[in-house]
Amino acid sequence: MRYTIERLPESRVAIDVELEAEVVEKALERASQRLSRRHPIRGFRPGKAPRRVVEAVYGRGALYEEAADELIARAYAEILQQKEFEPVAEATLDAINYEPFSFRLVVPVEPTVTLCDYRSLRFPLEPEPVTEEQIDARIEELRLAQLVWREPEPPRPAALGDRCLVDMRLRYEDGTEKSYEDVDVVLEAGSFLPGLAEGLVGAQVGEVREIEIAFPEDVANQALAGHKVHATVTVRAIRAPELPPLDDDWARSLGREETLAELRARIRREMEEEALKKARAKVIGQMIDAIQEQSTIDVPEVLVEREAERVADDLARLLVRAGTSERFLKAQSMRDKELRDKYMALARRQLRRTLVLSEIIRAEQLEVTPEEVQQELAALADEGEEDDEERLMDARGRVLIRKLEERLLAIALGQPLEGATSEELSGAGEREAAGAAETNAAQFTAGTGIPAEPAAEV
Repeated sequence: MRYTIERLPESRVAIDVELEAEVVEKALERASQRLSRRHPIRGFRPGKAPRRVVEAVYGRGALYEEAADELIARAYAEILQQKEFEPVAEATLDAINYEPFSFRLVVPVEPTVTLCDYRSLRFPLEPEPVTEEQIDARIEELRLAQLVWREPEPPRPAALGDRCLVDMRLRYEDGTEKSYEDVDVVLEAGSFLPGLAEGLVGAQVGEVREIEIAFPEDVANQALAGHKVHATVTVRAIRAPELPPLDDDWARSLGREETLAELRARIRREMEEEALKKARAKVIGQMIDAIQEQSTIDVPEVLVEREAERVADDLARLLVRAGTSERFLKAQSMRDKELRDKYMALARRQLRRTLVLSEIIRAEQLEVTPEEVQQELAALADEGEEDDEERLMDARGRVLIRKLEERLLAIALGQPLEGATSEELSGAGEREAAGAAETNAAQFTAGTGIPAEPAAEV
C-alpha cells in the first residue's frame, strides 16, 4: 500500500491511497463469494460459483463495489495504526478509482491552534476612579434599605413620594366599571395609571378625588392604548417615607463598630476593590480577544456542529424547566435554519475561545497541584459532601482558570512571570494603576487619608 497525507483547511486531512494488485485480487475473490452467497447462481451452490461466472453474471464493477468497503476499511485501519493524525469523526470517501484501485479519504482531525506572539501584547490597567458622589449613592442605598413608612405627624395632605392606601372605582369609556379596595399607591410621576399620582397630591385622609386617566398610545396593555378612564379615588391613609439619620449611631447599626467617617472610608476601599476587579477582568478579556484575533485557529466543521447541538440541547433543557411547551421547542430546534446559523456562530466562538485558552495553558505549562484542588474544594463545598469526580474536575478547572487569568494579567502589564504569586501579581496591578493615576495622587479625601482617585486591589 502506498499513501500520502495532505493537510487541508478546517483541521482536515486528505489521504490518497493506492493498493497493490494482489491485495485487490484477493478482495475481489472474497467479494465474488459473498455475492454468489447472497444471490445464488443457477447450477451452483450458494457461495460456490466461480469468480468468472459471477463476474459474467453481475459484471466486474459489481465485484469492485462489493470489495471496496473491505479494502478501504482495512487500509484505513492500517494507516490509523501509524498515528500520524488523530481523527475526531468518521472519514468520508472523496474519490475512488477501480483500476488501479485507489481512493481518497477526507478525515476531520484534532483542531490546530497556532498562537500569536501573545507575550508581546500590552494593555493598561485603568480602574475607574471612585468619586464622593458614588460613595454618597452607596450610602443612600444602605439607608433606603432601612426605609420605613409612617403616618406624618402632624397630619398633612399627600405629597409626591408618599404612599397612599386608597379605594378606587374605575369607569371605562364603554360605561363598564371596576372597583378595587385597599390599593397601595406610591405617589411617583409616571406610575402605572398616568396622572393618578399627580391627581392625589394635596388630598387629605378621607377625601374623594375625581381623576381623569389618559393612557398613551405606547402603553403595554394595548387594549387601553389611547383611551381614557375616570377614577373615583378615596384616600384611606397617607404614609410618608422615613430614612434613618445620617450619623454615627446609624453607621454602627449596620453591624460594625464604626463611625460614619469610618463607614465612608470602608465603602471607598470596597468600591476601589470593585473598580480594580472590573479593570482586571477588562484587561484579561482584552488579552483573550486579541489572542483569538491574532492567532490561527483551525476547527473541523463537525466539531462546530457537535457544539451547536450541545448549545441547542442545553437551551431546550432550560426552556423545559421553565415550562415551555414541546411545540415551541420543536420550532426552536436545530432544524430551523436561522436558529441553526445562530447556534453555529455561537458554537464556533465558544470552541475558538476554549481552544485558545487550552493552548495558552499548555504553552505556559500551567499545572494544578492536588493541594490546590483540595483547598478549592474546602472553600466551595458544603461540609460532609463527598468529593465526587465531577466536583474534583470542577475544582481543578477553577484553579487552572485563575492561574491562567493571573498569567495573562501579568503579561498584559509587562510584569515578571516566573515564580510570581497571586499576591505579587495583585501588587503589580496596583502599581500599574497607581502609576496611571499619578497626577491625582496628592488629592485626599478629608479625614480619611485615602487618595481621591486611587487604584484598588486585584
